[in-house]
Amino acid sequence: MISEKLMRQADGKMINLSFFPGEELKCVKCTNFYRKEDDDEENMIEVGNIIINQSEIKSLEILDN
Repeated sequence: MISEKLMRQADGKMINLSFFPGEELKCVKCTNFYRKEDDDEENMIEVGNIIINQSEIKSLEILDN
């Protein structure tokens, strides 16, 4: 699982994502980072209209600084 810090840094940037089921998203914009509010929630990022939980992300690469 990737770190919260990396997810936070990706907010507003172009990224590559790979997921545990073996799928990938390339050159997509991370439009939002959502920090968990309770212990039973997960951190999430938003890509377009897709919300992705932290536990679903195998790797995240930030393409621009």
